[in-house]
Amino acid sequence: LVCPAPAEEGGDSSRPGWGFLKRGVQAKVPALRELLAAEGPDHALVCAVASELAVDAPDGCFVDLPGLTNVPPSVPKAMRVTLLHTAVKSEAEKLKAVERTNAVIRVASSMLTELADRAAELPEKSERTEALQNVVALSHEAGQLCTELSPDVEPAPLRYGGALRPKQIESLYQDYIDGTVQETQDLAMAMMGGLWGGGGAGGNIEQMQAKVEQSDQLRRDLAAFLKIPESKADKLMEKRAEALGQEMQQEMMKGLASMGGS
Repeated sequence: LVCPAPAEEGGDSSRPGWGFLKRGVQAKVPALRELLAAEGPDHALVCAVASELAVDAPDGCFVDLPGLTNVPPSVPKAMRVTLLHTAVKSEAEKLKAVERTNAVIRVASSMLTELADRAAELPEKSERTEALQNVVALSHEAGQLCTELSPDVEPAPLRYGGALRPKQIESLYQDYIDGTVQETQDLAMAMMGGLWGGGGAGGNIEQMQAKVEQSDQLRRDLAAFLKIPESKADKLMEKRAEALGQEMQQEMMKGLASMGGS
């Protein structure tokens, strides 16, 4: 079975504070507040899923929304997740498999879109990168939830449905890959150091290689969510990696020159 993609809806009046989104382009997915207020057979599951996913959202996001179950922060996070996940499973049992998956995808699409919009307004690149890392993490959490609740249903892909323009979306993605390229380069240098060092470095190199592959997959997942074509996403990544490689080479040459002159 294949779960249909969530219906797109116009309007962005329920996304307060994001004034720059209101000029010309309309959001295609409803805000979480609207989903939580909408009546329907899956309403209880929608509220339960949103409550569970909100635990891992950045501080201050999705706070005090009617319909969300807020477990006091004094309760350890692991216990909060367990309690909220129990509620999700209980509500899911009342629905068919496709309905369960559809509810998760609708909620996740809305929440991730709002988080991407929030990321675009953050002033510092490091803040935007961290916010996008959270988007990717929550998308994986939603995918795991779909698999658990409806293992025989193929969920619709999670896609950005907000009002950011293509240039704004590409800029966000560029911020993300700037961070991941640096991380990948650092891991590559560490791997080379392990090879040169010899000895028992083989296990560490395998772990580093796994991290590199995982990082690249997360990047691809973010590009897919932001609806950036794979070929364009790869080209942007390669361009940034090449530029950083040249910067590192220049730094190494400077270091060698200073050593030679001392």
